[in-house]
Amino acid sequence: MKLTDLDDSAEQQLRTLDQRFIAAAAPRVARAFDRAARTRVSAKQLVKDVDLRDLNALDEKYATRGPLGFFREVPQLMAVLVGIVFIVGTLAVAYDKEPRQEADQTVSTSGGTTGGVPTGGSLALGPETGSQAAAYLRHAATSLDQAATGAPDDTRFAMVSLSAYYRPELAASILSGYVVKRAWVHVVSAGTLAPPMLVVIDGDLAGGLKDFYRRQVTAQAKSASSYQQLADDIAPTDPQKADNQKYADLARAQSAAFRADCGCVYAFVVSATPTQLLSLRSRPGIRSIEVGPSKARIGDLLLTTLYPEVKGVVPNQAENVPPPS
Repeated sequence: MKLTDLDDSAEQQLRTLDQRFIAAAAPRVARAFDRAARTRVSAKQLVKDVDLRDLNALDEKYATRGPLGFFREVPQLMAVLVGIVFIVGTLAVAYDKEPRQEADQTVSTSGGTTGGVPTGGSLALGPETGSQAAAYLRHAATSLDQAATGAPDDTRFAMVSLSAYYRPELAASILSGYVVKRAWVHVVSAGTLAPPMLVVIDGDLAGGLKDFYRRQVTAQAKSASSYQQLADDIAPTDPQKADNQKYADLARAQSAAFRADCGCVYAFVVSATPTQLLSLRSRPGIRSIEVGPSKARIGDLLLTTLYPEVKGVVPNQAENVPPPS
């Protein structure tokens, strides 16, 4: 067979396919174009009949009645509504976030001993009421030794107990170079009713203690005057007369002690590493240092103190509370 014969045969087959399929499909294509043209006309007519740019009609139909109409008449209410929604949303997010933050706070605690001394898993820092002072002192020493061995550079809070009561300047010199967050004062000369007083320290320890002393001179004097007036106005047979007189005497004694710059400072909470605390423990005047839980926040700690004079059973300091003001 020659190439010319093959070309003629192929041309004939193409013509046959053209006649069978293209010619048959032509009417369908024509009908499709016709429908598309009609749709285009309908769309143009729709746009012509309903001009979406003319929003006045929609506004008159929907925005002049019901809730939208009310907000249209008083637009300030819409701003108030948006503000309320924003505040409620913000409070909801904050409420949901707070428990998550608490859950994310991990606190690893150090072990302790029994017999009234804080045990493992506890956030208590300081001796427990009813325990033996000697047992607490052993526990405090062990807590520092273990912390120094396990994580010597891990900053922690620690309860520092002094061996005696000191004036503010001397107490500050003992803690020189350390970050002190809390201090305790106890006016022993005021009697057994005198309570331990917490001093929050923010910065200079000596300055913070002196400011506390100055404030207490005035505050205790006013309290003494008030209770003395109450005692004087009550009949001798009234039991409250003796109570008011007792509180007046206590406040008067404390005011006088603070005015005289008494040796009343006896305990601290410091923030330091175990290595630094080992150095502090060797300073004169330090009775004990108990290291608190790792990563604990100071607001989470249950803080109790050990009076310098306590050698046996740790008393309940909560019994010595300030009288009502």
